[in-house]
Amino acid sequence: MIKLQTKNEEILKKFETAVENLKKYNQGNTLLDTSFPRYTIGKQYIEPFNKLRIQNSDFQSCQFLAPIIRTNASGSRLEKCTFDTINLENSNLQFSSLHDCIFNSCNISGSNFSNCFMEEVVFDNNSFMGSNFLRTQFKNCKILGGKMLSSSLEFAEFQNTYFENLRLANLSIEYSEFNHVRMNYVVLPFSQLPFVFGGLDYVISTKDNISISANMGEIRSISVDEYIGCFEDWKIFFYNTELYFPLANILLAQGKKEEALEVILSGILMMINHSDYRMLKYLCKLAASHQSVSKTECKMLYSRINELISLTVQDSAQQYSYEIHMNDIKNILVENPKAESRLYLSIQTNILSDNQQILYRLVSFLENILDYSIFDLTTKTICIRHDSPYEIIIIAIGTITILNKILETMSNILKNVRVTADDIITIRDIKKNRAENDDLDNRLKKAALQKEELEIKKLMLEIEQLQNELKQSNVQTTITHNIKENDKIYIA
Repeated sequence: MIKLQTKNEEILKKFETAVENLKKYNQGNTLLDTSFPRYTIGKQYIEPFNKLRIQNSDFQSCQFLAPIIRTNASGSRLEKCTFDTINLENSNLQFSSLHDCIFNSCNISGSNFSNCFMEEVVFDNNSFMGSNFLRTQFKNCKILGGKMLSSSLEFAEFQNTYFENLRLANLSIEYSEFNHVRMNYVVLPFSQLPFVFGGLDYVISTKDNISISANMGEIRSISVDEYIGCFEDWKIFFYNTELYFPLANILLAQGKKEEALEVILSGILMMINHSDYRMLKYLCKLAASHQSVSKTECKMLYSRINELISLTVQDSAQQYSYEIHMNDIKNILVENPKAESRLYLSIQTNILSDNQQILYRLVSFLENILDYSIFDLTTKTICIRHDSPYEIIIIAIGTITILNKILETMSNILKNVRVTADDIITIRDIKKNRAENDDLDNRLKKAALQKEELEIKKLMLEIEQLQNELKQSNVQTTITHNIKENDKIYIA
């Protein structure tokens, strides 16, 4: 025990000596300040944070009661923390994760919260001056009172977020996303709303207490009805200035989908002619994210984009922009246009390279079962990794219920558990099938049902045959999986 203690003392002494040797150069002193712990629980901070470098720190159940000035805490994690009536100025918290935190009457000026994830966070009566929330995700948050001036909320996502007693006029909110927001006594920006995903749909359909900003002497806001009355003037303006995103956004909010798709196609042509693939991506997301635009129509847009791009000649700068954005555009329009759930399924086998026949049989079966119409997958891919033995990887996109049922069925098949016709039937999206068949006459309904029953019987025979083959070949599998709900592309 004495030897161990002596050894620890020697290590500590060497560490202290190394720190002192580095400090003599008078560079990076905040980095070399070892008095600040990276992981803190239940501490009350009453001394100011001034020009500190405390990136990737972890604070739990802490209270911040002193100013935080020009401090770099990027990449940090804060849970159940309280910031109470402090100055939080010119500090960097980008790429941080905040859960169940409260900012109460703070002066948040010039600070960077870009690329943060915030869940159950409450901002109560704070002052935001020149703050940056670029690409920040707000989930189940509340923003209550205070002022937001000259701040950036571009590309931010507000999911189940509640706003109260706010004037959102003098800030940047373009290409942000409203997803099940609620508002009370909120003034929304007049000219930026057509550039917000879901913004116009919210304004038209909501019964919340909102108005739209104006600056006409004593008149500081107008009613939603008056703003909607401006749509025709907005459309003329956007058409003549070739601003296709807000023009299509208005048309979609008005329920004029066919006109909106024509505008989107015009915008696609213009943006490809100018090699503006970044703006093209926003326009694609507008189409894909709107409930009235079908997955088939999204694929049509992608086909048109590829057709037009094949006719263009690109220099190196244009090719660079193309490579940055086109994969996202494909994901948005083709792979997962409606931000459905994504199943990642890994099947580790004991199949070696000298038994490729059973591998081919297994992969063919998996491909066929995923192609069955009753599963209604948006997309699926299957790949094989040969790392002695083989691994089969499946990525499928669809509704969470369907993916869970497919996972359960495949697990039973590979574990040689008996699968019944009822197991397969439960996978069907019954509500959707009924909705599609409501307009059919009884004869067509009966024919569709008979066809489906034949498909299921055929599938049951294939399952039984495969299970026998796997058993005879002594194939063993280990399944690992992950399902990501509401999988989506975050654009910038």
